[in-house]
Amino acid sequence: MATELTRQGYSANYIGKWHLAPLGKAGVGAVPAEYRGGFTGMWLAADAPEESTQPYNSCFWDNDNQPVHYGPDEYRVDFLTRHAEKFLRQKHDKPFLLVISQLEPHQQNGPCEHGDSFGFVPPRGYEKAFRSCYIPEDLRFFPGDWQYEMNNYYGDIKAIDESVGRILKTLREENLEDNTIVIFLSDHGCHFRTRNSEYKRSPHESSIHVPLMIQGPGFNNRQVVSELVSMIDVAPTVLDIAGLQTPSCMQGRSFLPLVTDEKARASWRNEVFVQISGSETARALRTPEWTYVALAPDANLARDPGSLHYQDYQLYNNRADPHQLVNMVGRVDTRWPDRTLLHYVGNRSMRELTAHLRNRLIERMVEAGEPRPHIRDWPFYA
Repeated sequence: MATELTRQGYSANYIGKWHLAPLGKAGVGAVPAEYRGGFTGMWLAADAPEESTQPYNSCFWDNDNQPVHYGPDEYRVDFLTRHAEKFLRQKHDKPFLLVISQLEPHQQNGPCEHGDSFGFVPPRGYEKAFRSCYIPEDLRFFPGDWQYEMNNYYGDIKAIDESVGRILKTLREENLEDNTIVIFLSDHGCHFRTRNSEYKRSPHESSIHVPLMIQGPGFNNRQVVSELVSMIDVAPTVLDIAGLQTPSCMQGRSFLPLVTDEKARASWRNEVFVQISGSETARALRTPEWTYVALAPDANLARDPGSLHYQDYQLYNNRADPHQLVNMVGRVDTRWPDRTLLHYVGNRSMRELTAHLRNRLIERMVEAGEPRPHIRDWPFYA
């Protein structure tokens, strides 16, 4: 995205979290220019800031890989926001792309107050502000960390709310509001160790359903689009907004027609493909009604991001069971015997549907460049 916009006369600028460089190439946290993904303009970032920076009194690195410090009284979110405001207030002689990538509310934004090496650290003043907070219903049924982490998570969210407000205020004050497209999104959600032993990397809504909000010229009609889009669709959409062609190397598709042409919704392929590694080697297909998951049970998590051999693992009816409490294929996951509330039920009547979703998933895997796998069904169907 940055490379294509630069070719068309934009400056490509980046502030915040980066996670695409070999750590240690230029010192912990610093990112050599060749690993910056085409962002050749302003650069103030840290690779893996959950490991290379702290919520207070730390630093990020500039274009020359020199540290830019923030002190013990400035929260990391506010530091990055301050530099974004500074960028927006300077004189611009060309159109710009600015990415502001905040670490918060990632669970690794600092040491956990309950002994975990990585937890949620809210800005000072918000530690006790959300003690009686709303608990999402897909968490309430399960053990996990939400019981003592949710209030800190909301403190992080509040810091992001304030940061976005500052950015929008600066755009208004600098007369940039009427010719700037603002896109707000996240890379993943958080399930607070309710679905596996970590906080993300699961096919459940709490992991994969993320915010996507857009404002600016052509988008100020308070429209809600219900069709499913994916993270890989964002870059083609940005290029489409700028009037540019999507390069053949990009697998995503512009969702701009969903906003501008209601007829486009009828032909939209309304499903999302999900690849999971690290916590488990799995693949998933999310449709408006169903989430189907195939697991590679024999994969080595340390070396196998993919596999040739999967099996039916999970199937959720997202309309009838929006909190994904009942798995309609499979069995109790014996790797997590403490998750006593997760009872999986094999349902023979679902066999035809599961086969259809299984075949759709295989086609999406091949389309994404993976070898065609074999996915076997559960013996419950025999």
